[in-house]
Amino acid sequence: MHEHFEKELAALSIDEAQHERDVLLRDLAHTREGYLRTCELLQDDEYLLHLADVIHTYTYLRTDRVDQFKKRQVQLRNFLMVVGEHLAQDTGIVRDLPMMTRLINSEIIDYLQK
Repeated sequence: MHEHFEKELAALSIDEAQHERDVLLRDLAHTREGYLRTCELLQDDEYLLHLADVIHTYTYLRTDRVDQFKKRQVQLRNFLMVVGEHLAQDTGIVRDLPMMTRLINSEIIDYLQK
């Protein structure tokens, strides 16, 4: 697993990372400008303005939900790998990430409580 990330990191240059960041920031600004222009066009129609705001908020929350989910996945993977290392020390059986993800919650909890 570490080899994969080392390879990905080696392939990524600072210039490419900065370019990717700039593209994301530009797209974000473009989206925000479009939303503000839409609000200006709808300023005379309170109902449509409200709908635009609801859609904008929903989109933000949906995107944020996915971002938060991805962050928690990374944390969970790290947790499972540490538990897997401890299991390997205790049992002599090496468990990789796919094996660890097949454990059920009660199995992990039972192990941690012991």
